[in-house]
Amino acid sequence: MRTFAEFAADLTGMTVTGIKRVYVTPPESLNSADLPALFPMLPEGEQAPLTFGTSEYSGSRMLELWVPVKAAAQGTLAEAYVALTTLMDNLDDALRTLDATVPYRLTWNVRASLLTVAGTDYRGAVVTATAEED
Repeated sequence: MRTFAEFAADLTGMTVTGIKRVYVTPPESLNSADLPALFPMLPEGEQAPLTFGTSEYSGSRMLELWVPVKAAAQGTLAEAYVALTTLMDNLDDALRTLDATVPYRLTWNVRASLLTVAGTDYRGAVVTATAEED
């Protein structure tokens, strides 16, 4: 099973069309010139023995990627819709590419969301990615 750090590195290392800046840890603040940005939140996971008394394990890792696009106070919801749906398609493409290269089953969910970073609300997307091994 990939470590939490390896899984996060896999996800932050993928190339997503339209992303201006990738952070490898959650940023303390964001600069509008760096948007859209992508960064990981804290991962979670579980692990269990394949059979009782063995040293082989199966398990999963889950990680949210936050992708703020624009401050919510800027622009219209219609503008945000166009930018977000395009970005969500780009995220899906990047995840499909990553899935073909990693040694685990990768599944994901992408949704539009209001993200708060350093007290500022941003329209953006959240990817919930899960890695599973038998």
